Amino acid sequence: MEKTSIAFFTAFLSLFLVNLMDFSSLSLVEVIHAVGDLFVVLVSTRIVRDLNLRNGGFTYGLHRAEVFSVIMNVGIVLIGSLVAVIVSLEEVESSPFSYQLPLILGSFLAAFSVILANGRYGIKEHAVMDSINYIVGAFAGIVILFTNWNVLDPIIAIVLVIFNIYISIPILRHSYSILMERSPIDMAKVEEQLRQIDPSVHHLHVWAVCDHINAATLHLKANPDDRLEDLEKRRLKIEKVLKKYNINHVTVQFEINETDKATS
Repeated sequence: MEKTSIAFFTAFLSLFLVNLMDFSSLSLVEVIHAVGDLFVVLVSTRIVRDLNLRNGGFTYGLHRAEVFSVIMNVGIVLIGSLVAVIVSLEEVESSPFSYQLPLILGSFLAAFSVILANGRYGIKEHAVMDSINYIVGAFAGIVILFTNWNVLDPIIAIVLVIFNIYISIPILRHSYSILMERSPIDMAKVEEQLRQIDPSVHHLHVWAVCDHINAATLHLKANPDDRLEDLEKRRLKIEKVLKKYNINHVTVQFEINETDKATS
């Protein structure tokens, strides 16, 4: 994570200097974008450090914090970009700008820096998204350099904000699904497969703790005289099917009497 923090700090510093040297809508959008990135990476570093923490009642560890990290990534970028466009448009009306080379060089440096970032929990994906934004900003600067079409500056800034919103919607939808414990698999299909192995399967629940941990609970009927070895064989058959769907934490409850009133 240290390499990732350095990469995002380098991107922020280069774009911050660009904004000081020559104001533009694009440079302001990019520097606010970089500020948000740097903040989230630092927070994510802390999250990853405590990821497997199990004391304090966090029996699954802090893996669900990955989702909050992704939401922070997307939220800060979108809100920051929208604010940057509003502010920059007001400034452009009263302040002419003559930027070109600072933005071009700063954007390419920022893109190169973040693409070197590594890490999980949305950081790598976010770095790729950022590099695309910065490269677009650099090429916009090149076009303006040779054409003097300064009107492209706020236009491209707005286009980048719209692009960020577009690619962020699926990420937010996925994060929301995890927070609301939506099943990551087709429940009807899996339950049908399980009942072909053991018709007594019921009360099946499957949810994602995070992107790489899926959990499941289910109930099976049993008789008082069933041997432990036979119950274990039934359990292993169930787990074998669920592992095909990347479900790596399975709890099977056997019910001996017919008066169980658990609800699904």
